[in-house]
Amino acid sequence: MFKSGIMLRLGKTANIHQQYEECRLTFGCPANWIRYAKQDSRGIADEYEAIWGHVRKNDPRLSQICDDGAPLNSSRSLWTSEDRKNNDYIYVRYIYFCLTPSLCFYSRDIQNEVIKCEEKLGKRIEFLDVDILPYINSLGLNVNDCSFLLISYPGKLIEELKVQIPIAIKNAKAPIDISDFDPLNPLCVRPVDYTLDIDKEFFVENLHSYSPLFTKKTEYINQHEARIFIPNVNFITDPLIEEDKYDPKNFELSVTLPNLHEYAFEIPAKGKDIMRFDSFDEERKNYHVKI
Repeated sequence: MFKSGIMLRLGKTANIHQQYEECRLTFGCPANWIRYAKQDSRGIADEYEAIWGHVRKNDPRLSQICDDGAPLNSSRSLWTSEDRKNNDYIYVRYIYFCLTPSLCFYSRDIQNEVIKCEEKLGKRIEFLDVDILPYINSLGLNVNDCSFLLISYPGKLIEELKVQIPIAIKNAKAPIDISDFDPLNPLCVRPVDYTLDIDKEFFVENLHSYSPLFTKKTEYINQHEARIFIPNVNFITDPLIEEDKYDPKNFELSVTLPNLHEYAFEIPAKGKDIMRFDSFDEERKNYHVKI
């Protein structure tokens, strides 16, 4: 999917410019996003990140044993939150998922969308317009003071991440557990599924599929998000520590990308409600952006 499309990161102009100039991207994790949601940072995250179960408080499945040998409902394995509409139910997260280094992008598979247009209209589409204003609004950002980091060739980003992630892990400042890290399999990329129904009773059986990292509520569908995460690596700071002792930098991993300027550039968001793509490059499997 991601080798024939685009990937965008949106943020404050100063932050995007710094990332671009320093040729680096920073992995966060769901623990930070959940905290941001509690601080009412609309759009950046929501309080149901990494949710994999909506069950009764005494559900017997919560006592099963995890791969790390701990009961699922032990304090170091489970992160629960109350269902404010029904006191008999709780939402549950596996802390293992909440501490997984992850990176988010707006992503569109441009080639497939053009093919669909061609089939519908019966002719070649020279331009494909992508309306990104709903994305800006969904993150609660002001178009006047934010910018995009456009990854015009996602395949190049992914290949460089494969090389640079093991180096970043070796030099990490945040405390992380890398005992199970496989340098030959340093990342996974998936699109987010926007069908999470938090009012429905559910329980994800296969907890080590990482699937809870890729589900969000329908209201976030305009984010068109893809996520890159690092399997079998975890920040080891306790995400349940008191609010005044919580430092998001303990849950961040910066990855230096020396070749970032070869496949990415920064664009002010102001005046870019629409992005246009044309001239599909068969060799590089991507479209050129009109800005």
